[in-house]
Amino acid sequence: AGLREPRVGAAMPAAKPSYRVPASSPSDIARYEELRQGLRDLNLHTVCEEAQCPNIAECWGQAGTATIMVLGDTCTRGCRFCAVKTSATPPPPDPT
Repeated sequence: AGLREPRVGAAMPAAKPSYRVPASSPSDIARYEELRQGLRDLNLHTVCEEAQCPNIAECWGQAGTATIMVLGDTCTRGCRFCAVKTSATPPPPDPT
């Protein structure tokens, strides 16, 4: 099938990678939930969620880290397996 180049606004591939790293312990699950709630409270968008990353539990649960999208939920790139909404001309940042 060959490699597909990233393209802004392109449709998502039908198939996603088959790998997934589960949260492995109660402390990982607690850390994951704490980080998730903190991001909600601050109304922040993360690449992890917007991209529907199959390994979110590894970063959020095990490492306690997340990657923030500082200008909203739209990306100007078009990476192949990423589910982040893309646009060549994203809306302006919210001034509030």
